[in-house]
Amino acid sequence: MAKHVVPTGAVHSFGIDELFFSVTDSKGVIESSNEVFVRLSYYSHDDLMASPHNIIRHPEMPGAAFKLLWDTVRKGEPFAAYVRNLAANGSEYDVFATITPLPGNRYLSVRTRPACEDLFAATNGLYSEVHAFEAGLKENGASRREAAASGAQKAAELLKGLGFASYEDFQNAVLPAEVAGREALSAGFPRRPNAQGVLRDALETIEGVYNELAVWVDEQKDLADLSTELHRVADEIEGRLSDATVKPETIETISAHGPAMQPLIEPLQVWTSMQSIVASTLTRLVESLRELEKTSARTRFRVALARLHTTMLATFIAELIDNGDNSSESVEAIWMLTKALRQGLYEMEEQTAAFRRLASNTVWNIDQATSMLGIPSQVLSMWKTTAETMTLPDDVAALVPSISEGVVDYTGKILNDSASLAARCNALGEQHDSTRMKALVDRAEDMAGRHSVGPAPFYFRQTPCCSPKRRTAQESASTVQKSPKGNRASLDLLLSAVPRPAFHFAFLDRFSNAPSDSGTACFRCRVPCAARFPRGTFPARCVFHAERSLRDRPSKRTPLFSTRGRYAA
Repeated sequence: MAKHVVPTGAVHSFGIDELFFSVTDSKGVIESSNEVFVRLSYYSHDDLMASPHNIIRHPEMPGAAFKLLWDTVRKGEPFAAYVRNLAANGSEYDVFATITPLPGNRYLSVRTRPACEDLFAATNGLYSEVHAFEAGLKENGASRREAAASGAQKAAELLKGLGFASYEDFQNAVLPAEVAGREALSAGFPRRPNAQGVLRDALETIEGVYNELAVWVDEQKDLADLSTELHRVADEIEGRLSDATVKPETIETISAHGPAMQPLIEPLQVWTSMQSIVASTLTRLVESLRELEKTSARTRFRVALARLHTTMLATFIAELIDNGDNSSESVEAIWMLTKALRQGLYEMEEQTAAFRRLASNTVWNIDQATSMLGIPSQVLSMWKTTAETMTLPDDVAALVPSISEGVVDYTGKILNDSASLAARCNALGEQHDSTRMKALVDRAEDMAGRHSVGPAPFYFRQTPCCSPKRRTAQESASTVQKSPKGNRASLDLLLSAVPRPAFHFAFLDRFSNAPSDSGTACFRCRVPCAARFPRGTFPARCVFHAERSLRDRPSKRTPLFSTRGRYAA
């Protein structure tokens, strides 16, 4: 574990195309990463693996940010935020980070260089204010957890000042903006035409996913524009709904001038009788517009996240090609990133489908409002024409402009805006065919799976672990056993035949199905068990690799096997 790091104030940056990732367990312990993360953190790969992710936490980051993070991801939802990290040498670097829950209680974090300077600067100002607020609470005796909870409330208040009703609204706006900003500055998809082998095939497959996803990405601006229009129309209807009401005193003022005013009274009476029904219809329409606006923002977020994960996977493969890294550990990381991409694409499609359903419902509400407003709008238009041709008493003439603007023009504008919204909702609700994209992800996952321990049956051999009398290599090789199904039942069956003395089970390399370099070493780390971990167990940092084959072990920090050769829960 690294010693306490003191910030020096030095800042180091990285390129816009240098994306990096890390995968952690449910406690935030790092299980895998790429070379860019290692380089920027100034830690060695071994120091990072099996270390808590807060090893790079900067002391100026408010606790509220991490409370919001954990509150979100523990609900199974992705999270996005600007983060300042602290490297091992005391320098700092700023990132835009996304954290996505994965199956098996893991979390994938993808980081990029911030691309939206205005949003980044506003967020830094907010962080500084919240951090100072939390520091004051701690000085008065509050615990870190209490300070973080109060800081989250403070952050919510500050976000409202920036125009965001909640943190979800903030991240839904920021992620698409950051992805679009990064791509505008980027050199583009990381192609490697001279590459060979499985990595080349994987990169070409991911490029196909990237291109298929472009259709969804191109829709982002239209979705953003639609959200803006939905917000404007909803605000206008909601704000002027009461103004469109014709008060009884108004009709009484006009009636006081006798039968000559009857052509003006009758249309207003028609409108008055329908006001409550129209108001109810417009209220439902506003609710539908608000919900569609939120759903549109969530859809943009999911599409942007899928795009980012696709780019991250492509960048990582290109990194491996450039470094000549074709190890099983790296290929397994590709397999995990592909699984994350598959999940992200599925959730993107689900969110897009939810948007389409809500868009269809909104169009129906628009049609209802249009039908409801059609007749009174015509009646009110006739009223306005009549009023303009009549010679009116001064008090009645004074009422005409307010009625014309507040009622007649208002209803006409609603009809025009509604027709435009309906057309745009119908256009953006068109179905996209994701069949080819899913097939490409299947192919990428299959390629990675064939060269990793991910979906493979598990292989192991029994070797005396840390025993004074070790078996020879020939004796060990003769005891190789295979489970064709890799399930708990077959594992228990095999373990039942294991002799009582302590044994270490070393996995075999999936590429060749050959034993690992040492009969008493994890095939991933190549480290003899006697030197690095207690007898009968895997080291904590290797358990992740073993778990990929044994499936669903509850804890990654408990021994994989006990000294009696039994499965350790």
